[in-house]
Amino acid sequence: YNILKPSNINSTINLLKLASMGSPKILHYLSTLAASIPSNNKETLLENFPQREPSAYILTGGYEQTKWVSECLLAEAHQRGFPVKIYRLGWIGGQSETGI
Repeated sequence: YNILKPSNINSTINLLKLASMGSPKILHYLSTLAASIPSNNKETLLENFPQREPSAYILTGGYEQTKWVSECLLAEAHQRGFPVKIYRLGWIGGQSETGI
């Protein structure tokens, strides 16, 4: 968590600051499916802003935890009237042989 906090959480805070300078801008945020996996296996992936209770999710590592915190910050900004869109992507990686 501590290693990923600067790149995931602090960068989200800085993006919100930047997007709020001058006239408000819509913030399009690429996140991860890992931030929205519910702890109850009967539920499906969430398509809305995260709940504030972390126990509702499977947040097993620092990556998932920092992405969830970032999404919570964006949800709070959205509740205050800031235009935010979150896109949760699956696995993205390079070609298996070359990495390109």
